[in-house]
Amino acid sequence: MSKPWTATVDDYARTLYQLLPRGLIWSTDTSRRLYAFVQGLAAEFVRVHNSGSDLIEEMDPQTTTQLLDEWETVLGLPEPPGYAPTLAADRRAAIVGKLAAYGGQSAAYFEFLGEQQGDTSVTVTEPLDIVHAWQVASDEVTPFRADISKADDALVGFTDLGERVRFMLEKYKPAHTVILWVD
Repeated sequence: MSKPWTATVDDYARTLYQLLPRGLIWSTDTSRRLYAFVQGLAAEFVRVHNSGSDLIEEMDPQTTTQLLDEWETVLGLPEPPGYAPTLAADRRAAIVGKLAAYGGQSAAYFEFLGEQQGDTSVTVTEPLDIVHAWQVASDEVTPFRADISKADDALVGFTDLGERVRFMLEKYKPAHTVILWVD
């Protein structure tokens, strides 16, 4: 999208002078009070005009800079919580990505969600013997194993990346589906 026209004080002052009636008292002499008054009005009109132009640019998530916080609030970002990008370009990319997400309930879509977080090893399968369950395997997940794990270990261990993947899969999975983390 091209940037809207950016107004200047001279543009608005010229327009305001053209709107004034003709006559001696309506002089454009720079020493007159009328000149200072018109310049003051023009400066305010320019401020309002350019703020409106900026707002048009802020409405587009691909070009926003001032409204990043508002866009993130509306879209429930950052996702997952605690993993917030700090660079404006990364935040903008997350906003655009969330708006462009096509969604779905297929295994391929949920593998894609894992890849978006940076885990290329996520595989999602639907076992035939368990209805409404997915088996999810990832290099970032360590399930409890009786031959290796200790008694006080968690049933499933996640790396930081694994936690982000787990959050995304749990958030967007169909409500009736259970995720079984496997090796």
